Amino acid sequence: AAPAQPAAQPAASPFVQGIEQSINAAPADEAPLPDDSYMQAAYNLMGTAETPPAAAPLRFTGVPEDEQTETPTSPFIAAPHAAQHSYEKPEDEPAVRRDLDRQTLVLGVSSIVTGVLALLLIVLGAAAFGGVLPGPLSPQAGATPLLATMLVLLAAACALNWRTLLWGAAGLVRSPTPDSMPALAAFGALLQLIVFLAVPTLYDPDRFCLLAGAAALLLCANAAGKLLDAHTLRAGFGLVTARTEHAVARRLVDSGMLQAATQGLAEPRPCVLISRPTELFKGFLTSATARRPSDKNQQQMARGLLVCAVLSLLFTLIYHRDAGKAVTALAAVFCLGAPLAGTLISALPAYLMQRSAAQVGAVIPGWHDIRQLGRINVIHLATRDLFPQGSVRLCGIKPVHKEQIDRAIMYAASLLSQSSQSMQSVFLSMIGGNRKLLAKVDDFETIYGKGCIGWIEGERVLAGNRALMEEFGVKIPGLEYEQRYSANQRRFLYLAVSGKLFSVFQLSYQRDADTAAVLDGLRAKGISLVIEQDDFNVDAELLQTVYGLQPGAVKVLTAEERETLEPATAWLPESSGSMMHLGSFASFVGGLGAAAGAAAGEQRAGMVLTASVLLSAVLALIMSVPALGITALPLPALVLYQVAWAVLALIFPILQRY
Repeated sequence: AAPAQPAAQPAASPFVQGIEQSINAAPADEAPLPDDSYMQAAYNLMGTAETPPAAAPLRFTGVPEDEQTETPTSPFIAAPHAAQHSYEKPEDEPAVRRDLDRQTLVLGVSSIVTGVLALLLIVLGAAAFGGVLPGPLSPQAGATPLLATMLVLLAAACALNWRTLLWGAAGLVRSPTPDSMPALAAFGALLQLIVFLAVPTLYDPDRFCLLAGAAALLLCANAAGKLLDAHTLRAGFGLVTARTEHAVARRLVDSGMLQAATQGLAEPRPCVLISRPTELFKGFLTSATARRPSDKNQQQMARGLLVCAVLSLLFTLIYHRDAGKAVTALAAVFCLGAPLAGTLISALPAYLMQRSAAQVGAVIPGWHDIRQLGRINVIHLATRDLFPQGSVRLCGIKPVHKEQIDRAIMYAASLLSQSSQSMQSVFLSMIGGNRKLLAKVDDFETIYGKGCIGWIEGERVLAGNRALMEEFGVKIPGLEYEQRYSANQRRFLYLAVSGKLFSVFQLSYQRDADTAAVLDGLRAKGISLVIEQDDFNVDAELLQTVYGLQPGAVKVLTAEERETLEPATAWLPESSGSMMHLGSFASFVGGLGAAAGAAAGEQRAGMVLTASVLLSAVLALIMSVPALGITALPLPALVLYQVAWAVLALIFPILQRY
């Protein structure tokens, strides 16, 4: 009998033929797997391009161009209560929004009208000192009409800013506020006008400068800072109440969770920032009206300025025996020492911070939260944050049976399409992104740090790393084999069907330039990373290799540690925290950077403000000694002096990077 002929091998499918052609054209630097490896495999099951489209890079300074809109910005009002209603549930939004709109309108009107009054008072005060006022307001015709007019105008400015006077007076002995020094200036200018009006003979237009204009200007600048705060708060509230998915970042305080999250990090006193997805940002309005860092310092300076003014008053009364000169010296010390930028040094950095944070969908409510974020030295991230779409690539396939490669790719794509985002992009691109080609997966389950399991067409399918295969008793090549062909940034992904190895995929993890730049910035600031593993191939060693992270500066959570931390990161309908963001890496880190910029800008501006008050107080005391001295200081010169210090203080927040 004729010997039996071997059975004809089935013709390879067009897909397999395409893979073999791509193998022959593979780049030399991509070392193939041994024994019928399939390199650069299956980027196009349906016959499209060989390589998947490049992923759009992360944008840490804004949203994608097609989504960029001019978003209004937001800070917080310098008042004990920014709104009459609290925001405790979504139904409170309309009432709170009306409160914020009304508050913004009131502060806007106060700022504009006070500014007009200040301009009129400056013109009248400068003209009166120069003796050029015409008609009935001329001091030569009688001081009473001029003094009465200026008193009415200043009283109107004080009435518009009555809260500033009330809180400023209370702030000298109670809760610190930037209102104290403008309030003292207003009280001093009012006292000067009242004394001169009560005893007109004390007023000498050639010797004494009327300081109502300088006091009104200080009230105007104070109101302008509060108006800027109101705009920031209103815009921030708009972002917080937007109907979008978001997360709230907050400091981890539970000691057990803190120990589990940071064990192994080279950080002696870890302060961890975690995020939890939520629907309502609880306590936003309360945080937005928190005290600013410079408030306590300004309270102390106000007390010191009050002491200097009283000393100047007493010295003038005792040494010069001139009541008119004494009250003028008192008002002049207040108006010269009180800064124009008292509220602006905090309002402007907060405004610029929120404008930058809004571009990435983040909101930082107030200065208490900025201080909290400034203490953070460990942040909690996920592996998808470090390997965005396009940074993980397939560089090899080795099926157990060559004729089953179509099936292997279909199984892997079906199972991993429900897994981590980096895996999804790799395997979906192999079928041209056509989800209709995916098989139905039943009883899908993810095993943290190992892989995933599901049932496809009645067979149990496993996709994961070596640990998953060993757990389910699947025979795979030895560890030496894997180490040999998964050096540097490459990792193996095993696919098993019905308990047997079905295919091996080799994946390459590439460095993302934008992510690397952000990680370099975090490393320079001494911030370590705690990573939640949603890609089972990513470990600390891989992160150190790809991004150059130092041992002890990055930790990948184990399954037990992640389970311990889960209650702090699980979704809640409402949650308090220090920052709201969109849940993405760009939004999270962008908000942190904006908060750091605001803190730096406010600190530098506060140093200039402190120097201006101290120097002005000393200068005022020295000028109180001569016969004329501070009482004859020209009003335009005083105003220009104040404006120069304000510009110098505010230039730092303006130039600061957020």
